[in-house]
Amino acid sequence: GGDDVAAGASSSASVVTALAAVELRRETRLWMAMMYKSTSQHRRTVHFQRMRGVTRSLRALAALDVGAAAVALRNGLRDGVSEAAREAALSSPAVAAGAHALWKLPPRALWDDLSIRLRETARVAAEADDDMLAAAEALVGQLAHTFFMPFALVALAAVARLRASTHQLVADAAAAYNALAPLLRGGIMPPPGLEPGTAEKDPPPEALACEWRAVSRKKKTAGD
Repeated sequence: GGDDVAAGASSSASVVTALAAVELRRETRLWMAMMYKSTSQHRRTVHFQRMRGVTRSLRALAALDVGAAAVALRNGLRDGVSEAAREAALSSPAVAAGAHALWKLPPRALWDDLSIRLRETARVAAEADDDMLAAAEALVGQLAHTFFMPFALVALAAVARLRASTHQLVADAAAAYNALAPLLRGGIMPPPGLEPGTAEKDPPPEALACEWRAVSRKKKTAGD
């Protein structure tokens, strides 16, 4: 039993650490500071409007705060599992097959909240990637015309770091969802209750998948 408790604590710590997205938060703060200081000079330009799209996406990701939801679930696991529930979980077939006992009985509302946030984080991050690519293309155009060279170079570097951090968050969100969701199925707890706005014929997905595609610039035709 002690090994299961230690393994569960280590697993929860790694999930919470990953979803905290410390690097993305740091890069977001730097981006917001750059945008604030550059507004008066660049606010009417096309490239700055594209950069504002990145800002909107970053604010949407910050509002989801999937890291805080993971912390809430972890704390609920630590505080809300009774000794009787522990014994029942340890004797369940799922735990015998290798699942961690402490992950078998998460508070239902906390899991539902984290589940929604994980999926929304993946969706918003994918949309943010499109906004970042649009901003990068506009900034490359400035470099091609040798306009605002220092600003464009700094902004492009910031976009690159934001994309890397956002991609990592997508991968971590999918991994966390895929690790947690199966532990609520096939054990002593029934699957999570249907979430707001869903129907029985449209349950939450069993797993999330990340697909990475190469970025290619569209070639303009003669009529464009």
